[in-house]
Amino acid sequence: MALRSLLHRFVGRRDAPEWKSYVGPPEVYERSGTLQFAHLKAAGLLPHHKLIDVGCGSLRAGRHLIAYLEPEGYCGLEPNKWLIDEGVKHLGLAEVVKAKRPAFAYNADFDLAVFTIKPDFILAQSILSHTSRAQMRALFRGAAGVSHPGTLFFATYLKGADDYAGTEWIYPGPARFRPETVRADAAAAGLDMQELDWEHTHKQTWVRFSPVPYRNS
Repeated sequence: MALRSLLHRFVGRRDAPEWKSYVGPPEVYERSGTLQFAHLKAAGLLPHHKLIDVGCGSLRAGRHLIAYLEPEGYCGLEPNKWLIDEGVKHLGLAEVVKAKRPAFAYNADFDLAVFTIKPDFILAQSILSHTSRAQMRALFRGAAGVSHPGTLFFATYLKGADDYAGTEWIYPGPARFRPETVRADAAAAGLDMQELDWEHTHKQTWVRFSPVPYRNS
């Protein structure tokens, strides 16, 4: 898949800097990043854990995660390198990036195996709300392929009465899927799904995926 097929822009405030508006409504940029970090900490994220942030953009959540995790603990996947570069620049992250040595990869195919870790946590906030079903399946396969038995994969999606039938990434118009579709496609990749009662800035539903052998007590 060509990288350009995943490029998207937020249609909204024209006075917002592009590195913010490109990844979603700029007025909730800070709130969204803070919420993601808080949710992961509540789920058990500790500084020694390894994490992959899928679609990390301009480091909306990554700014908090990189600072919190131990060196080489954060991996960000993003097809648009300029977004990461602009986030580092405008969020004043140069020194923390130098100290924490996060890894970044730039592909649009959800190839998580490009990183040399077995993550304890995977994050994909507002990714399934724009993927085609084929892309959603690719993300599930990619996540399952790098997971260890205790890996926890947190994602958001938009519920719908029908499934998005398009074959390409859609933005800004969202992709919606039936819960049973998401659950079935996750199961096909070897992942269990559990819905979570977590706050989201745009009313998406948070879910937790985990490898089938893993069960929460």
